[in-house]
This record gives sequence, structure tokens and C-alpha cells, in this order.
Amino acid sequence: MDKVVAELSRVFSDILTGLSFRLPIAAKTRSGAEISDFLEGQFIQHINLGKSTMLSDAVQGQGTKSPFDFKCLAKLGSANTQLVYCDIKTAFIKEAKSNSAPDMGAINKYISFFKDGNTCFIFIFLKYKSVKQGFEVVKFTEDQKPTYFLIYPLQYISSSVSLNLKNQIQINFEARPRERTRKEFLELLKNVYVKGYKALLERTKKRLKAADKTFAFIHEQYRE
Repeated sequence: MDKVVAELSRVFSDILTGLSFRLPIAAKTRSGAEISDFLEGQFIQHINLGKSTMLSDAVQGQGTKSPFDFKCLAKLGSANTQLVYCDIKTAFIKEAKSNSAPDMGAINKYISFFKDGNTCFIFIFLKYKSVKQGFEVVKFTEDQKPTYFLIYPLQYISSSVSLNLKNQIQINFEARPRERTRKEFLELLKNVYVKGYKALLERTKKRLKAADKTFAFIHEQYRE
């Protein structure tokens, strides 16, 4: 998996260098979605033009319900080819604060991915700011070695990951990955899943309890 991350990082570095770290997007609204679409196309073009000896057969996800932004195959040996799902997450610099925790997708899509026997789900993080002609990539500067992007597998996601009440995984945009075994990751994912649904259950109980009081009051109002 680390080899796949390294190769995706090399490809992305080539893409951004070729763009002089500028993003030729004119959007004033939903810029993040358009930037993501643009970068997906760039990845697919680079991979399918044979600019990577490891990655091939790149395909873009269709629609907002797609479990990936783009997917490809990674050849890791003569008899080892893995399916790779990639998800690009972008943040406008004014929104990319330390407490920013964007939705990363429904937890069930990740569970389905692993139940199907796959292991390589990769996140690609990018920050950007507005300039006169489009947008410009902004470095992550919190580490000793500033970088224009972060790429790491879901398996290495920060322990700060949580599940919100919409069944969406959330992760601090600035959070750094932590290397862990697959067993450790599955235990983390299970804990996030259970904790999230317990919170949802408690909220549901409170709403049901409140419903009794609300409708009892309404009945009193309409009592003849």
C-alpha cells in the first residue's frame, strides 16, 4: 500500500508542477467540487497515457453517489494487481482551519469496500486559495517538511476520526495519518461505527421522548 501512495504522490507532484501549482478553475461557487473534478481528470489522463508504470486503467466516478472519485489498478508484482479507490478532498484556505472536519463519505461505503476483499482506499488532501486568475495550491506547513498535498490510505487515518449523525465519517483536515496494521484499523473502524450509532440511538430516544410531550400538548390545545 505504501508503494501505491508513493506512486500516486509522484504522479500528483508531476501534475501540480506542470500546472505551476495553479488551478485553472473560474468557479466562484462550489469551487471545491470543480477543482476535485479537474484533478480527477488530470490523474486519469496521466495514468491512462502510461505515465506510470505501476498504475493503469483509471476511471472517474459517476455522480455524487459514487464510492470513489477515481479508481485504477496498481500492479505490485507479476501476480499481484490491486484495485485502488481514490477520494480527493479540497479545502479553501479560509475554511482549512485546525478545527475543520469535512464529511468523508458514508461509513457504509468503506465497510462495503473491505467486505468485497479490497484494501487500498486512498485519500488525497489539497488546500487552495483564490488568486486573480483562478486558484493556487497552498502548502500544508504544520510539519517540518511542508508539502503541497497529503496522500495516505484510509487504514492510516487519524485516530480523531468520528461518525456524525448523518452516518458520515469526519476527519480533521489538518490531522496527520498514523501508520497501523489492518487489524488495528478494523478495530478503529468498528469503534467509530459503534460509537456513532450509539450516539444516534441516544438522539433518537430523546426525540421520541420529546415527541410524546409535544403531541400531548397539541392534543390539549385541540381538546373540545
